[in-house]
Amino acid sequence: FSIRIKLMNFLVFLGLFYFWHVIFSAFSLYGSRRLGDRKEEAVVALKATSAGALVLGFVAAFFRVRMITPALIAEFWIIATSTIILSRLALREFLRRARVHGRNLRHLLIIGTNSRAVEFARAIEVRPELGYQLVGFADEEWLGNREFAKNGNSIVSDLQHFSDFLRESIIDEVAIALPMKSFYSQAARIVAQCQEQGVTVRVLANM
Repeated sequence: FSIRIKLMNFLVFLGLFYFWHVIFSAFSLYGSRRLGDRKEEAVVALKATSAGALVLGFVAAFFRVRMITPALIAEFWIIATSTIILSRLALREFLRRARVHGRNLRHLLIIGTNSRAVEFARAIEVRPELGYQLVGFADEEWLGNREFAKNGNSIVSDLQHFSDFLRESIIDEVAIALPMKSFYSQAARIVAQCQEQGVTVRVLANM
């Protein structure tokens, strides 16, 4: 507390706060990572804090801030990385336990009834810790629907009346499993309709 802080150092400090926010936004750390695993989240956090430490070192060298030494940058990187990773892992575990007990659930609608859609639905159902409640499927009538119905799956809407179903139902996320080559226009229309309602859209790509 006995160190005198210049106005320029204070402004640099505020600028670093802003760049830290930009870096975390660029690495999508403020968004939901419900489908990601722990290792992936830890790696992303490590990359973000490393980028932040590099910016801190660049600012210290450019503005000749004596308070920011290489040792301080190293200590800051270690403390920030460990704190962020441990806190996010603890939050992930807390949310996992809450979702298993029926809290923090998200209603999911899958667009398409092909094998990719069915496999994704099964992967969601066997992992209750993800916190997804499958509402059903939406698709047009085609030959594969007979086999699809035999497995106990339900089609809650067709693609033509999807917007009406979206307005009348509680849907938090939509996963599109349509073949893009033949259903691109329908998929684009669904994305636009979900954007109007503020519904998150995921595309189950299989290249």
